[in-house]
Amino acid sequence: MSAVEVIQPSSAVFLGRKHEEVRSLLSLFNLEKRDTKLHRSLPSLTWLRTFEASARLLSFTAAADELALTPSAISQHVRLLEDWLGDALFQRVHGGILLTDAGAALLPSVTGALDMLELGVGDLFHSQRPPLTVRFPASLASLWLAPRLHEFQCAHPEIPLRIITGVWPADNESMTAELEIRHGLGSWAGYNSERLSHDVVTPMVAPELCGESFDDDAIGLLHQYPLLHVFGYERGWPDWLESHAAGKLKELNTLQLDSEMVAATIAENGRGVTLGRLPQFQGLLDSGRLVAPFQLRLTVEEGLFLLTRPGHSLSREAKKFRDWLVASFQEPLRGSGSEWE
Repeated sequence: MSAVEVIQPSSAVFLGRKHEEVRSLLSLFNLEKRDTKLHRSLPSLTWLRTFEASARLLSFTAAADELALTPSAISQHVRLLEDWLGDALFQRVHGGILLTDAGAALLPSVTGALDMLELGVGDLFHSQRPPLTVRFPASLASLWLAPRLHEFQCAHPEIPLRIITGVWPADNESMTAELEIRHGLGSWAGYNSERLSHDVVTPMVAPELCGESFDDDAIGLLHQYPLLHVFGYERGWPDWLESHAAGKLKELNTLQLDSEMVAATIAENGRGVTLGRLPQFQGLLDSGRLVAPFQLRLTVEEGLFLLTRPGHSLSREAKKFRDWLVASFQEPLRGSGSEWE
C-alpha cells in the first residue's frame, strides 16, 4: 500500500495547501524555476541569510560560526547585498558592527520571510521534528527556569522542548544538546559561549531569622548560624566577607555542600545562611522564602553562559529559545529587606 493511499481526504487537501505555500515561499527567493515574465527582482537567498545572522548577532565572526562559513565569505555576501540594494546595511565600528537605519528597517522583513520559509518547509517535510534539547545546571533549572518556563511555552506553543540537567560538567565534557547553559568564566575549548549574566552574591536567610535586623544589625546571624558554602565556584564567602567585614569576622562555622538547591532548602528551614547567587535566587526573594539582610551585593566575574557548537547553524526553535533566554536574563535584579542601590 502506498503512502498516498492511507492519507485521508482532509489530510490530502491540507498537504496540498502546504505544498502550494512552500512553492510560493520558494518562488519568493528565486528557488523555483518560473516563467521569466514572472521573475521577481530579489537578491540571493544566501546573501539574505548572511544578513539576518549578522544583524541578529551583530558580529560577522559569530555569523560565520553559525552558518559554517569564513568571516571573509560573510563580509563578501554582505557587501554584495549592499551593492545590490545600493545602500549600506551595517556600520563598521571599532570592535564590531552596528545596523544602519536601512539595515534595521530591512531586518524584520527578512527575518519574517526566512521564518515563514523554514516553517513552511518544516510543516510539509518534517512534521515530526524532534524536540529542542536544552541542558541546564540542575540548580538553575530548579530555582530559575522552572518558575518561568511557562512564559516561553505560552509564547511558542509550537516548539516542543526537552530539558535535561547536570551538575558541574567537566570543562572538556562534550555537548549533548543543541543549547547548553554552563556556569563559569566563559572559556570552554571547542565551543562558542555567550554571556547571559554576571553572578551577584549576597547572604540570604529565612525571614524568621532576620526579623527587622538588616545590614550591621544582622552580623550576629553570621556567628549564630553556619555559613552554607557551595563548592565549585571561584568566588564565594571569603570574597563577600572580605568586602563587608574586612577580616573582622573570624572563626565562623561553615557547612560545605555541592548543591545550591540543598543550600537553599537548609536556609529556608532556618538552619543556615546561604550565599545566594542572583539571578538564580531571584525567585526565592520574590516569593519571600528567603530575604537578603545585607545591603552589600558583590558582583563577580563568574556567571552563566550559553554554549553552542561552532559551525552549527541553529534551528529556528533554538534561535527563539536563545532570544527568550537573553531577554529574561536582562530583567533587573530586585532586592529584599534592605533596598539595594
